[in-house]
Amino acid sequence: MSMADLCVGATEELAQRMREAWRPALVIPNTFDHQTVAASRRAARLWRAAGDDGLVRMGYASGSRTHQRDFAQCAGAVAQVLRAHPECRLTLFKAPDGPVLFVEEFEALNGLEGQIEWRDMVPLARLPEEIARFDINLAPLEAGNPFCEAKSELKFFEAALVDTPTVASPTGPFVRAMRHGETGMLADGEEAWRAALEALVSDAGLRRRMAAQAKRDVLWRFGPERRQKLTGALLDLLRGGRAAAEAFELKTLEALRPQAPAPTIPEHAVVFEAGDPAAEPAEVSVVIPLYNYAHHIEEALASVAAQSLAKLDLVIVDDRSTDESLAVALAWAKANAARFNRLAVLQNAVNSGLAFTRNVGFEAADTPYVMTLDADNRLLPDCVRLCLETIRAGGAAFVYPAIRQFGDADGLISEAEYDPVRLSAGNYIDAMALVSRAAWSAVGGYDHIKGGWEDFDFWCRLAERGLRGQRAPGPPLAEYRVHETSMIRAAASRADTIRRMMDELEARHPWLTLIWPLEGRRRPEAAVAKAKAAPRGARKPGRRAPAARGR
Repeated sequence: MSMADLCVGATEELAQRMREAWRPALVIPNTFDHQTVAASRRAARLWRAAGDDGLVRMGYASGSRTHQRDFAQCAGAVAQVLRAHPECRLTLFKAPDGPVLFVEEFEALNGLEGQIEWRDMVPLARLPEEIARFDINLAPLEAGNPFCEAKSELKFFEAALVDTPTVASPTGPFVRAMRHGETGMLADGEEAWRAALEALVSDAGLRRRMAAQAKRDVLWRFGPERRQKLTGALLDLLRGGRAAAEAFELKTLEALRPQAPAPTIPEHAVVFEAGDPAAEPAEVSVVIPLYNYAHHIEEALASVAAQSLAKLDLVIVDDRSTDESLAVALAWAKANAARFNRLAVLQNAVNSGLAFTRNVGFEAADTPYVMTLDADNRLLPDCVRLCLETIRAGGAAFVYPAIRQFGDADGLISEAEYDPVRLSAGNYIDAMALVSRAAWSAVGGYDHIKGGWEDFDFWCRLAERGLRGQRAPGPPLAEYRVHETSMIRAAASRADTIRRMMDELEARHPWLTLIWPLEGRRRPEAAVAKAKAAPRGARKPGRRAPAARGR
């Protein structure tokens, strides 16, 4: 370490020890890769498919015989809950030469041997299969012990990826990684452990909600996309000079930025689901929000089925349509389920709007990437495959294709190369894009914009966090239907709607200076107001060239 130019630790506690030795140190957390996510999601589906056996399992996945003092933090509470709930089991592991945890050392567990479930230790690649069996993941550590305080958040995100909530000791890494009562439970002392376990054992709905929120949280914070970003900053810091100064500035700004709120996910139910849970997972889910498009939805669905990418998931989310949309989509899904790796039809409990309905689809997807498709549009056969190849090769947060209009208009949209500066004048990227689910989670998903600019707001929030887009090369890969009720026509027909959306977007993103789309210039009254609000000495916004318009 003393010979290093820069040190890296998996936790802040480790990095701080290095700093105390007068070495510069950064934190790059332990993370997972896409293969781990795929294995975890497959394990979760297989366990759900096995059916409920009526037991509630509290699992402790210790890997060595060095955790007696750690388990002592929760042993008494675990024993109390086992005695109060005969349906509960404590799941532990044993090696070929005997148990990994010596339960005889814990007097509180005497007489509970019949409620201890022993499992054989497995290779690391099969660990998700075992954690998926847990209803509650136990992560006790001896708080205050320097070794334990330096341990990473690994047990938390391993469990989150298989839909299992965690109760953990309040060491520094767990306190920073988990929001108590939302993404997990933190417990210090026997009574706190007992209360946390009792709450989760008694409420299956709480377990599901907490696990879902934890899964959303870890997708970005401990996923490969963020690790790539952090490693890039590390390399810039090692280069020194201007690159290091700029990388340090960005790193500091990111540390000061508050975490994005969790995506809004309306209550919804599964209407139909098909697919082999044992199948190797797909990389892409096509998500289609559906509301009163009974006459168009079959065309959209047929375009998904015709994709040249063989392994594909499809998620349809009906937003309480008042026409026959759900019935049409459901009949098509049942007839074409064999085409897809997994196909799910969901329905919101109440009408929730386009943005939040998209969030339901992202939440339901079990893949690293989601292709968004509105129910009146179409994908050309190579769209998903080429977008996937582009995002794999370039590491972008989202990839969008050039799009050909059809119906009541023709022309191209989304044909410009990605440039975040260009967003400052107006949107030029349609909602049809392949989006990383980790990036979706990082910015808090889609948010409601009355009038229909949810996608523009989403692209802006990605840009603000340094998450870039990329246009898929080549000719148009999708088709946008222009008709009386399409979003382009609906917005353009009402000037007051456009004014309201422009005002809201500029309030959310002050770096925007939007161009009035009907005239190709800044609205005079808005320009005056913005100039008055600008700090003394700031340049007043002048006339700008017309921006290419998207939705």
